[in-house]
Amino acid sequence: MKLPQNVKVGSWLPQNDILAHPNVKLFITHGGLHSIEEAVYNAKPVIGIPFFGDQFSNMRLVEKIGYGKLITFDQLTEESFGNAVEEVITNPAFKDKAMIQSRMYRDQSMKPLDRAIYWIEYVIRNDGAQYLKAGSIGLNTAQYFLFDVTLFLLLLTAIIVWLGYRGIVKVSSKCKVD
Repeated sequence: MKLPQNVKVGSWLPQNDILAHPNVKLFITHGGLHSIEEAVYNAKPVIGIPFFGDQFSNMRLVEKIGYGKLITFDQLTEESFGNAVEEVITNPAFKDKAMIQSRMYRDQSMKPLDRAIYWIEYVIRNDGAQYLKAGSIGLNTAQYFLFDVTLFLLLLTAIIVWLGYRGIVKVSSKCKVD
């Protein structure tokens, strides 16, 4: 298959780096959370074709805010896809909303590296900050995976099933006698 020179095919490509390129005008995605975050960070309008999980709600939110379009898989046709691409690329409102979302997303009180340095220094200043460690760190495997609770629930379920079976047997035996 002969591809145009501006099309690159690979088994893996750095999505965020591609979205950061100034020539990218539109991002077509399934609507997963990280894809949406990268699109917002890079201020790119979105067309989403969700398949499962959070993708539907992510794309409904994108459409509601106004920086993208949702096309459900059952509504996907060459015409609906072409119309969505045309609308998102030619209507400046989509790019404007993407820029607003990006500006809000990036607005932080401190840069991530500064935040990481703060917390490293915090732990050092407070002798390891033992009070911040999760209580689950000291649990053994049985405690961590709640084997005792699981066993109790399985036993309870087995008793309920057994009692139900015994009740059905008792009722059905009385019905046969009558």
